[in-house]
Amino acid sequence: MNSLQTVVVVGAGVAGVRAIQSMRSSGFNGHLTLVGGEAGLPYDRPPLSKDFLLDESVAADITLLSSEDLDTLGVEYLSGVRVERLDPAERVLHADGGLRLPFDGAVLCPGASPRRLSCPGTELAGVRYLRTLDDAVAIRSLLSAGRRMIVVGGGFIGVEAAVLAAGLGLDVTVVDIQEMPFQVLLGRQAADLLLRHLRKAGVKFVGGRVVASFEGLDKLTTVTLNDGSRIDADLALVGIGAAPDVAWLAGTAVLSSDGIEADEFCRTAIDGVYAAGDACRWLNLAYGSPMRVEHWTNAIDQATAAAANLTCELAGEAHSRTPYRAVPYFWSSQGAMLVQFVGVRPAGCEGEMERSLQDENRWAITYRDQRGSLVGALAVNWPARAVRARKDIRSRVLTAD
Repeated sequence: MNSLQTVVVVGAGVAGVRAIQSMRSSGFNGHLTLVGGEAGLPYDRPPLSKDFLLDESVAADITLLSSEDLDTLGVEYLSGVRVERLDPAERVLHADGGLRLPFDGAVLCPGASPRRLSCPGTELAGVRYLRTLDDAVAIRSLLSAGRRMIVVGGGFIGVEAAVLAAGLGLDVTVVDIQEMPFQVLLGRQAADLLLRHLRKAGVKFVGGRVVASFEGLDKLTTVTLNDGSRIDADLALVGIGAAPDVAWLAGTAVLSSDGIEADEFCRTAIDGVYAAGDACRWLNLAYGSPMRVEHWTNAIDQATAAAANLTCELAGEAHSRTPYRAVPYFWSSQGAMLVQFVGVRPAGCEGEMERSLQDENRWAITYRDQRGSLVGALAVNWPARAVRARKDIRSRVLTAD
């Protein structure tokens, strides 16, 4: 392999960090640059909606790489630099400040950004989104001073923060367009059980509604819903999903309608340019269709595979690349409840309930396809059941022809 080759990894989240680690472990000995849009060392995002909101000392534990780690890997780390454009013809990434980053190979791991509400009042103090470390610091401060919180959106990040805030003594209401949280993702049976837990944790839930406006002079005081009802609040956390952070790739061949398009090797339409993480929509041969997965485990595994495949291509050994086949998996910690999900839920499938004989707080719902094969499983406070389901699904799906 040519030691004069240059690889640029865009994005310093968990996918970008794993990509540079995989490049080195796969044998790449050329120049390696990691570009991060935020100032500071790379950090892990999942704790931001959990322990970090309670304890600022957690900040030290979420760092993914120290300066010494970066030196050991031989990585040039460009902190607080945003890539603005990809020029495929010149094979150059253009960043802010006029910085040019020529490359022989690249791994694009830009992640996703929170979807924004367009209703009146989003500029008021107290209306927040949670994506970055700075966001979490600001929300933690508001939690310590606030009394009433509204969470807009019943996704996992919002629900995690809602349960945490209720545990701190705040009056918390979740407002979601769905009748019950996670109903579209997990079905009515699972959603009903998870809603019961949410209410038991002290969180109110208003389903089938959306926010019409945030109100207040300079600071948030009231939230008005589309049915005219009003909820007093001094903090609003908006969590209505995320969109791939790919505007800077406009006009290139790598874009699809749902992120960065990649093949089964995580390679885009541009030679030597691969993708991984929340923004990557790749051909998942495990299911025979394109898939984009916004979960931590996938970001790590996909970045590992993408970087290894890029290393093969740069070494002139493209025939040695390995397709990235994956079974989705995610977890969510909601107070005392651990939620784990593996696989997929067929449309319209409500699943079959299982309960632990040893602990009534442990339960699972399994999902099967039309042939009766296990394709998905939800496990609550039952890690052993999640492990078993994951093993069963992976053994069948990942070894299928």
